[in-house]
Amino acid sequence: MFPEGKAPFPPGSPGEETPQPSTPWWEDAAVIVAIASLWPVFLNWPGRHWMYLLYAAAAIMIIIMVRRIRRLNKLTRDHKNKGTGQFPFGQGRPPNSWQDHKEKNEL
Repeated sequence: MFPEGKAPFPPGSPGEETPQPSTPWWEDAAVIVAIASLWPVFLNWPGRHWMYLLYAAAAIMIIIMVRRIRRLNKLTRDHKNKGTGQFPFGQGRPPNSWQDHKEKNEL
């Protein structure tokens, strides 16, 4: 019924591998704070300190964007080189890719 006679682990059991979060919690919290920092501008609240908050939020968002781009590049590189990493696509190239077509024409 189950492969190799093993039943699947119930959720949260010690034998089950828990997936690692894709982003650190502080990045997610910073994105929420950055979105919340836009409200004083929309509500037209007076004060210079709101503009400083917006500048700080913009700087943090740029840092988060760079970190996420690097993380995506690392996952792409790992997937291409070793076929490992938590990349959302399957292993190897898709069938009938342009590289397969190129290899067939070179023969």
